[in-house]
Amino acid sequence: MNKKYLPSALILYLNYFIHGVGCSILGQAVIKEALAASWGVQVMAITAISAALGLGRLIALPFAGPLSDKLGRRISTAIGSGSYAIYLIGLALAFNAGTNGGYQIAYVCAIVGGIANSFLDTGIYPAVSEIIYKAPGVATMGIKFFIAIAQMLLPFVLGMTVATTAAGLTSYNTLFYSDAESFTSYFFSTRNDIPAS
Repeated sequence: MNKKYLPSALILYLNYFIHGVGCSILGQAVIKEALAASWGVQVMAITAISAALGLGRLIALPFAGPLSDKLGRRISTAIGSGSYAIYLIGLALAFNAGTNGGYQIAYVCAIVGGIANSFLDTGIYPAVSEIIYKAPGVATMGIKFFIAIAQMLLPFVLGMTVATTAAGLTSYNTLFYSDAESFTSYFFSTRNDIPAS
């Protein structure tokens, strides 16, 4: 195990913690209802936004891996983190746009989020496998662990967000913005501490 990179491994895992929130948030009933009301669409139409995440991933898969191999894991992780921040900020802006194109903004941003997912995968999976090189299987299971923990905690966070939103103290945008800020800060904290190859 390369102990020099252990703090970076933790930050890379935290990327997937936030990723677990970002992918799961559109599946939550309370968020679907709020977005559908804001955009003037049926609740089931929000499923197309979730599907756009998969579409973006499929679009990027053919070139994300070769780019990661050619440019390195740092660049791939940076592209993924930056794209994920764009996705989450875009969702917040789309929520604010309402019926004035909010649904279309969210669809495009979800495609960007899917592209981000591909770049994160091609940068972080090999990086944590190199950092914890004696047990690469455990290293990649750690990614799934952080996603699962985020998805387990999300309903509790949503419960607090619903309570503060109902009280008029905040909006759901706070959740999107805080996740985007996390990706941005993870990007700046790991940009020089990921194995280069």
